Amino acid sequence: MSTITNTKHRRLIQELEATHEADCAEAYKAEAEELRKQLADREKQIVMLRGYLEQLACLGNGDQHGNSIGNDIAIKALNTTDDLSNCIICDAEPVGVTVVEYGTGVCAAWVKGGMKSGQPIYKARMK
Repeated sequence: MSTITNTKHRRLIQELEATHEADCAEAYKAEAEELRKQLADREKQIVMLRGYLEQLACLGNGDQHGNSIGNDIAIKALNTTDDLSNCIICDAEPVGVTVVEYGTGVCAAWVKGGMKSGQPIYKARMK
């Protein structure tokens, strides 16, 4: 084979490899996004179940945890998902954005770790 043909083949192989890498990257991004969505859905389900377990844990004792066998089972279940105890279900789409104007006293929302303009704000859903 001539040098020209070898160079042409190498270039074609490089182009095919680059195209393949780009296709794989797109497929990876799509799969990662789907997995993030599935995880968010599962966390939402856990938060909802925690609400029902909290009601069961307090059943027969007002707004305090009771001491019946059923209360204890619900309390144990709540303890297994304690890392989500401070989570609430929010609307999927932001209802606004933060506005920060230093020196004017205007702050629309506090964002943990500092204020930044343009951060999305989500509305918590009522139980």
